[in-house]
Amino acid sequence: MQTIIPEGELTRQIAEVTDHFAPRRFAVYQVQRDADGQALDFAVLGWGMEIADGFGEDYVELFGMPDEKGARLRGQFQSAESATRVLAGSRPVEVRWVDEDPDRSA
Repeated sequence: MQTIIPEGELTRQIAEVTDHFAPRRFAVYQVQRDADGQALDFAVLGWGMEIADGFGEDYVELFGMPDEKGARLRGQFQSAESATRVLAGSRPVEVRWVDEDPDRSA
């Protein structure tokens, strides 16, 4: 016999799981600097999401900005740092997390 979940409890459980496992967003960007290290401009190279799969094997989906031909890099990586290495090439890049880490805000 199956156990019936009351609607209120179902709503609570769905909210708890989806809040806990919601993707965490980040941007990969590059800052253009002059010879003295002063910032002149910046460019967002791509956007990513850190996804918790529920089994402890989190991963990152990365979506690069289109290049001059309109092609986009897209890939799946173990971490935001490994994804940035692909976008960076030989350029210095940085990551800015858009969403807080739920483990740090508790």
